[in-house]
Amino acid sequence: MRSLRAVLIVSGLLLCLPVGCGGGGGGGDDAISENTLVRVVFPGPTGITDQTTIRIRGTAPDASQVDGVRVDGVVATSGDGFATWEADVALAPGLNVLPVDVLQPGGAVLTAHVVVQVLSVGQYPLFVRELALDDASGRLYYIDARLQTLAAIALATGHRTLLSGGGVGAGPDFVDPEGVVLDLPNGRAFIVEGAQGSPGARRVMEVTLATGARTIVASSSVGTGPPNFNDPMALTYDPQTDTVLVADEGFNGLISFDPDNGNRTDVSSNGGAGSGDDFFIGPRELVADFLGNTAYVNDRNAVYSVNLTTGARTIISDDNTGAGDDFQTLTGIVMDGAQLVVGDEGTRRIVGVDVTTGNRTTLSSDSVGTGPEFDRVVDVENHGTAGRIYACDEEHKVFDIALGTGNRSLVFDDRIGVGVDLTDRFPGDVAYDPLTGALFAMIRDTSLNAQILRINPVNGERLLFSGPGVRSGPIFGGFGPIAIDAAGRRLFIYDWDTEALYAVDLNDGDRSLISQAGARGAGPSIPSAMDLLFDPVDGTVLLISSNQDHIVEIDPTTGNRTTLSDNSGGFGPAFSVPNAMTLDLASNRILVLDNGFPRTLYAVNRTTGVRTVVTDSTLGTGTFPGGSAIHLDAANNRVLLLRDQVANASSPTTNVDVTGIDLTTGNRTVLSSIDVGVGPNPISPRAADYDPVTHRLFAPDTRFDAVYVYDTSNPLVFDRAVLTR
Repeated sequence: MRSLRAVLIVSGLLLCLPVGCGGGGGGGDDAISENTLVRVVFPGPTGITDQTTIRIRGTAPDASQVDGVRVDGVVATSGDGFATWEADVALAPGLNVLPVDVLQPGGAVLTAHVVVQVLSVGQYPLFVRELALDDASGRLYYIDARLQTLAAIALATGHRTLLSGGGVGAGPDFVDPEGVVLDLPNGRAFIVEGAQGSPGARRVMEVTLATGARTIVASSSVGTGPPNFNDPMALTYDPQTDTVLVADEGFNGLISFDPDNGNRTDVSSNGGAGSGDDFFIGPRELVADFLGNTAYVNDRNAVYSVNLTTGARTIISDDNTGAGDDFQTLTGIVMDGAQLVVGDEGTRRIVGVDVTTGNRTTLSSDSVGTGPEFDRVVDVENHGTAGRIYACDEEHKVFDIALGTGNRSLVFDDRIGVGVDLTDRFPGDVAYDPLTGALFAMIRDTSLNAQILRINPVNGERLLFSGPGVRSGPIFGGFGPIAIDAAGRRLFIYDWDTEALYAVDLNDGDRSLISQAGARGAGPSIPSAMDLLFDPVDGTVLLISSNQDHIVEIDPTTGNRTTLSDNSGGFGPAFSVPNAMTLDLASNRILVLDNGFPRTLYAVNRTTGVRTVVTDSTLGTGTFPGGSAIHLDAANNRVLLLRDQVANASSPTTNVDVTGIDLTTGNRTVLSSIDVGVGPNPISPRAADYDPVTHRLFAPDTRFDAVYVYDTSNPLVFDRAVLTR
């Protein structure tokens, strides 16, 4: 988001007292309770972590009333008489309800004065790419393509355990893991790695399941060929012959190899082994009936059968073979009795294929079956129960699907907090209210209109505060940045659809138009606003547009708009892609992040609009990532930059979510990434708000439908948790 607080009154998220907890509905403030002796500021009233311990951090507004604090029996430490305190608490898998006891002068103990709920989930997946079932042990193995790891889900509880990669197990790191198959009698898994990432990929690794140790068993330098792997995507294992069969999209064929020596054989390929007029376009997934000497292969938008002895290829289902809705982009494939079951990421559905006729039947989709919807089906896997399968989505969802009805349920459901369900609500910008401790977030309703969500500071409940059906005033349809005027009890909202600025009254939730070209106020139009700031000194709103390359100052009283700085000349170096800004009132300037090339941090004089370069990607040291938000951390003379998309563990320049930029030297330091700090990583943090008093950075993730909180109390390393989801 995007605000600066003029008056920093009591702040911090509260937790629910044994009695007197308030909820609240649309509109209205929940003032911080004067009877609360301690407040938990990290992670908050609720939290999700992938760790087995968590540091609970809090404050005591009146430390004279506190002689000590215990969190779930752990004695908290403090260096300032419990004005601030912290305790490292062990977590059990699943939901942990942690009572916070307060020891008072004179010996009185307030047991469970506040309570924290923390969900410990094990590994927090970023991209579940492929599944493999160990039915006997009740575990579903999966590859995380972003974290570059192999992990397993305990089907009884949903808890995940990291098995290899990410610091577990010796051997070469994973690079672009695509497929996994289990050889449980021998305690191993085979992982195929594709062509993305370093040129050293295009190989198969053996993972010892007991230790996570990794060994390359087939590659261009291990075993003989031809063929060599080009872009291997999936694999299966024949325990009778101890042979691995690989579908290679780049090679346009199937390759088998001996895992003892890595020697490779062309089983069926275009212009190579096998016959038939049906040429592969790009085989991506396969399943084999080794007793029937046949492999079934997904090839973009067709399903093939391949004779494993002769290599002969036959299309058994595509646009011209069999009846039913056409395939678009096929992914996983399994056998379920007499039919094949395939995933189609292009049409977001699970499809049954009759092996004899090629007829296609939609088994589960947005319109077939109930339950959570697919975003993008990337794999399917057999189930221990007949008539069911598992499927994984583009990122973090794993489904249990009844093929007879299409009904879907989640194998694990990492949710915390109560109230509005954030699924498919795409939380956008956030604003922290220092007067009440509440957090506001922009979300979408089912009609894609924007709504304002309020996260209750007392119990973490998510409440609709303002929007269609809640309070009165204009309805804004387009997502946009928000900014808070805490003292004036207003939340400013920019609507991309109407190119207008609105205000939401924080006392009652009512909405009003503040400024719009042709409707209210004079001055330039304000299309494509990327960020908003409220200036508490003069009471104006600042808006930056990447479309117009300008900063506009808006008077909320009149709606008048005045250009403060643009590319018309006389203002200094030109903007390229201005994307985010933060106020530095002590230096009378606005700091602006420009995502153009070179990436640049500008200082814009608050009075004149004149721009100077603070630093850019050619100056200083460290990677300068693109960002979605910046915030001034004045105590450490730096700007905190939140990256707009985190990629994967194999890319050191794109796995970073928070970077610090020194305002004197321009040097960049990684403060949070897959490798720096602990806690779940976001995928697509699109905005943020920062509270320097309680040392917290809040960031919504539109892909995970979650709001994250960063603990910034350690200026060198930021730990993370999911605040609400």
